[in-house]
Amino acid sequence: MREFFGNSESTLKNVEPTHIVNYDETNLTDDPGKQKVLCRRGSKRVEIIQDFSKSSTSIMMAITASGHLLPPYVIYKAVHLSPTWIEGGPQGTIYNRTKSGWFDGPTFEHWFDEILLPYFKNLPGRMVLIGDNLASHVSMHVLECCEQYNIEFVLLPPNTTHLLQPSDVAFFAPMKKAWHAILLKWKIKNRGTILKSEFPRLFDEAIK
Repeated sequence: MREFFGNSESTLKNVEPTHIVNYDETNLTDDPGKQKVLCRRGSKRVEIIQDFSKSSTSIMMAITASGHLLPPYVIYKAVHLSPTWIEGGPQGTIYNRTKSGWFDGPTFEHWFDEILLPYFKNLPGRMVLIGDNLASHVSMHVLECCEQYNIEFVLLPPNTTHLLQPSDVAFFAPMKKAWHAILLKWKIKNRGTILKSEFPRLFDEAIK
């Protein structure tokens, strides 16, 4: 980690905050989690009955060091992508699907080409991309594009993202707190689990 910060100091020197992008992927679950409630003193069992599942939707977010949020990239667990699953989400969001519901090499390259490169292409000078050290994030296509457009690709050291990944604490923690509140509110009024057609609208509310 000391070596990483030493290298980062020289890598980031004289690079504008708008030219530094941190990306990370996470997932939003269908479970709003446990809640604190008011109940009669001495109650031995206090329960809230609501439907939930272990399903989740994968999200890739990218944020500049100046605080600008790039459009999200959403991955559903599905074989085909329905038109009703892409309506009402945050502006500029791109939607995709994989059988596993997680990012793989092709979807990461698609995110890189459709969201990251259009942002970086408009900037002069050196640019820096900071992200997790995952095999699916490193490909010849991505590395060749970074070389072509003067992008320095900085990978976080293995097994250190819980300490070094800026997005985890700075963005994902408050986003998931907002998501859980919105999800609980939805489940109080509706039965069943979140439909994919409902997800974009609720996700947009959480982002806002």
